[in-house]
Amino acid sequence: MTGLKTDVLKAIVVSKFGQMGPEAVACYPDIFKELTLTDISIKTISILAGEDGKLPDPENLSVLPMPKLKMASVIFLFEIPDPEARGGVVLAALSVLFNHKYTSVIYKMMDDLVKLITPMEKLKGPMKNGEDITDSLAELYKKIEEFLNKSQEDEVTRYQITAQAQKTYKLKYSFKIIVIGDGRVGKTTLLLSFVDKAFRELYIPTIGVQVSLKNFEFEETTLVKYNLWDIAGQDLFKQIRSNFYIGSQAVLICFDVTN
Repeated sequence: MTGLKTDVLKAIVVSKFGQMGPEAVACYPDIFKELTLTDISIKTISILAGEDGKLPDPENLSVLPMPKLKMASVIFLFEIPDPEARGGVVLAALSVLFNHKYTSVIYKMMDDLVKLITPMEKLKGPMKNGEDITDSLAELYKKIEEFLNKSQEDEVTRYQITAQAQKTYKLKYSFKIIVIGDGRVGKTTLLLSFVDKAFRELYIPTIGVQVSLKNFEFEETTLVKYNLWDIAGQDLFKQIRSNFYIGSQAVLICFDVTN
């Protein structure tokens, strides 16, 4: 598939919580300046480590938008044994960075990413010993790239943010709809099913907000665009949620009838 290497998959960064705070350990390919790597490490470890006061389950990945870099990061957190560290462990993270335009694609292929990324716990030993792990990241990068290349071309181009086909509509409407509710209630899964006709069994926490677009055509004369804002339900984001409500025309409130 032409252009996937530069257009979808961007880089893999491994970070840890060092003596001076979050710091980058390795990056492949080497495309970021040191300041950018530090910024990625701080966001990755500081935000996710504080969620629910504990690490996500090992089999789960988290998706973290990085709008400043125009990327989204799929993150796997793990711990490195270190008797000299507080609690006897050092928090580390492996971040796979994608072009932010393909966030919906990332959610759809999450099951496959889990299988590819979670075995990277094997980095614990080399990182503990201060060894160079760049070759391991290059190997993982190649595997993810190969996985993307095996995907059907229309599955990727379907999500490209490009201009609508050159078609004239008599009427065009655009609505902002916010989707709110407690964490783990199923907001993201509901929208994934509605927008992409896909279902994801894993729980992947939304960090901040995730925006999806769904277009409807009526009688070939009217185009309606739904901008669906999936807003994180965790208490961690309580103070910033109201900022995402501004300009919305409708709200969907999701709740669990069994809870």
